[in-house]
Amino acid sequence: MAAGQGQRKARLQGVGLALLISAAIVAPYMISCAIATGDPLYALNYHTHYYRYAENMDVSRPMSAVDYLRTKLGWRPVATLDTGFIGLFVQPFITKWRGLDQWIPGLGAGAQGASVIGLALLPFTRRGRLLIVILLTSLLPYAFSWNIGGGGEWRFTMHAYPFYLVAASFASSCSSAW
Repeated sequence: MAAGQGQRKARLQGVGLALLISAAIVAPYMISCAIATGDPLYALNYHTHYYRYAENMDVSRPMSAVDYLRTKLGWRPVATLDTGFIGLFVQPFITKWRGLDQWIPGLGAGAQGASVIGLALLPFTRRGRLLIVILLTSLLPYAFSWNIGGGGEWRFTMHAYPFYLVAASFASSCSSAW
């Protein structure tokens, strides 16, 4: 929105409106968590105990997700960044296509290939960039814990599947235009 076309003031008003709507959607949940537990980010911070336990880290005191990630980055920065990269771009993607082969053999591989092409084309459109931002930010909480315990299960990235299917459809629509 901010980099779009039109008057700068109108674009900034659009960004402000989007932030306001996002806050109105998220705030009730965060307020509820803060009232019930004292932590507005309880849904993220609670799981650090499980991940620290699975990694044989100290679990004697609570730790926020930010502190957990900071500790991992300080301890093993390259491995943590590698885990995050794979958790954002590889692991959620590769687990999505197996079921399609039950309908038609090879359909999964074809849809996966079309999705890769579509994901590569999406940054060239405004709506495509928005889809990619939404996809990556939605996967961020998962990215650094997918390889711990049951953290890599399909259900944690199930919401990403429609984005990949949209990308595959986008690739198909672009190829028909050629």
